[in-house]
Amino acid sequence: MSLFEKHFTLVEANGLVPHVRTIFSKVHQLMKEPGPAFPGIKPTRLPVNGNGHSMKGLEDNNDGAMGPILAGLKDSDRVQLIRGLLEDLSGRGIVIQDIQRGLIDFPGYRQDNEILLCYELCDGPEIVAWHGIHDGYTGRKPLDPCIR
Repeated sequence: MSLFEKHFTLVEANGLVPHVRTIFSKVHQLMKEPGPAFPGIKPTRLPVNGNGHSMKGLEDNNDGAMGPILAGLKDSDRVQLIRGLLEDLSGRGIVIQDIQRGLIDFPGYRQDNEILLCYELCDGPEIVAWHGIHDGYTGRKPLDPCIR
């Protein structure tokens, strides 16, 4: 029995990495100081509640920057935009582990065992590691040919 509804092949997950990087770039811009602390925002596992808040105006510029969109936003608006961006990832079946580090997991398979393809922004343009469902980040191992 699988713990996750959606599973990714390594090719599918790597195909989403550019989108993941763009989403986290926007989230990090929204969280950037100066400004008061964001109520309800914690550095890890921000709750994503599927509230459908609009992401209108956050369309990609060529570089993913949001520039003047951020000017004058209230913290509550920033929180809602962050949630909307993260819902985009979680809605695809991606497991968000740490917002500040850009640490996520893509459920997948190694042989017939359910695993997590582990990606962190500092890993670069591709997934380089995986870990067992209960191993966590400290159990990361390099990819191997048994990963489907």
